[in-house]
Amino acid sequence: MTTAAMIVLAAAFGIAMLIVVVQMGLGFAGFDADAGCIANRLASGQTERALVTRWLERSRWFRHVGGIAGLLFGTLTFQSVGRGITFGLLGIAAGSLLAEAHLLGGQAPKQRRLVDLWARRVGDYWTPQEQIALVLLAIIAVVLVVQELLGGPLTIRSGWAVVALMVVGLCLMCQWRTATRRRPVLTDSLRNADDLVRHLAITRGMAKPATMAALALLANATATPRSDGSMGDVLSLGFWLIAIAVFWKNRRLGLDYILDSPPAPVEVTRP
Repeated sequence: MTTAAMIVLAAAFGIAMLIVVVQMGLGFAGFDADAGCIANRLASGQTERALVTRWLERSRWFRHVGGIAGLLFGTLTFQSVGRGITFGLLGIAAGSLLAEAHLLGGQAPKQRRLVDLWARRVGDYWTPQEQIALVLLAIIAVVLVVQELLGGPLTIRSGWAVVALMVVGLCLMCQWRTATRRRPVLTDSLRNADDLVRHLAITRGMAKPATMAALALLANATATPRSDGSMGDVLSLGFWLIAIAVFWKNRRLGLDYILDSPPAPVEVTRP
C-alpha cells in the first residue's frame, strides 16, 4: 500500500471515529435533534408536543447512556465482544426502565388536588405480540433453569437464564405501574398525548428493549462452552439473530417507523 493510500485510509478512519465520538457526546449531553420533529408528527398543540418531546428526550438519553455503559462494562470486564453486546443490550433495557422510574409514583402536583380517576389498564397500551414474546421468553428461561436443576449442579448458564427472567419480570411490573399511575385532571388533548406517551413507553420503551435483552441473555444461557455445533449452539445463534433484528427494528425507539406510519390513537377504557 502506498503512502498516499495509507494517509487517505487513516484520514477516513479518523473522520469516522470523530463522527462516532461527537454523536456519543451529543447523546450524553442530551441533545436530540429529532425529538421535536417526531413530536410534531405525533401530537397537535404546543403543550401536547412539549409533553411528547420531553418523554422522547428523556427516554432516548437513558437508553443511550445505559447502552454505552453496558457495552463498555461487558467488554472491559470480560474481554469479550459477545459479553459487551450482551451487557450493552441489557444496559439499554435498564435505561429504558429507569427513564420511567421517577414517574412511577404517579403523584399529582401539590397545587392540583383533582386527580383523573378514569380507569386505565395495561392492556389498553400494550400490543399482544410483544407481551406474548415476553411470556414465551420467561417460560424458556424457567425451562432452562429447571433442566439444569434436574441435571446436576447449577452453572453460569442457569445464571444467565435467571437474569433473563428477572428482566422480563421487571418489565411487566414497570409496564403495569406506568399504565396505572395517577395523573391530574387534564384536557382531552393533553390526556390523549399522555396516553400516547404511556403507549410508547410500554411498547417501544419497555417491551422491545426487555425482549432483546432477554434474547441476548438466553443466547448466553444456551451456548455451549466449546461451541461444538450442538443444538444449544443452534438455539444460541437463533436467539442472537432475533435479538439483533429486534434491536435494529427498535433502534432510536423505532422512530423511523413511527414517522412512516404514526400509531393509531390509544383507546383507553372509560367509566
